[in-house]
Amino acid sequence: EATTTKAIADRAEVSERLIYSNFGTKEDLFREAVVSPFDQLIDHYVAAWAHSPADASVDTLMTVFVRGFFELAHRNRALLLSCVTGDDWGRDRPQRIIVNRFASAVQGMREAAIAAQGQHDLRVSDPRATIAASAGMVLSVALLDELLFPEGYERPSVEELIAEMVTMICHGIVQS
Repeated sequence: EATTTKAIADRAEVSERLIYSNFGTKEDLFREAVVSPFDQLIDHYVAAWAHSPADASVDTLMTVFVRGFFELAHRNRALLLSCVTGDDWGRDRPQRIIVNRFASAVQGMREAAIAAQGQHDLRVSDPRATIAASAGMVLSVALLDELLFPEGYERPSVEELIAEMVTMICHGIVQS
């Protein structure tokens, strides 16, 4: 928020005019840089569930989603954290708009989850809650790394984290 379009243009080695002609405002640039990749990931995930072969396992589909979601969140960590920790949460503020689009995209997976229930015989009582809990787990691990793995403790690899999250989402932590 405190960064000027001039500073952004200088860092990108382009003219400020180019930023305005391509994005209109700094807020639009921010939305495009942060939210668009997430929207594309969600669209890809929903399409993967909707068009998945009948023999595709839920674990495979979930692994693709968790990996992509984790990598996207981790790559944009500073930006996402600044959105959720911003001081001004006014209705038209960039943080509020971005967070709302982000949440809308997460809940947009509901249709895919409902379709997957019938296709894969899933037992989900409330897809909205399941999606929120799953996305929240992935976001927490991606964004809150230092709170989860303090210095001096052995940290699992990204692949181990992804595999464990997929197992918890698909099978829970108690298996019979």
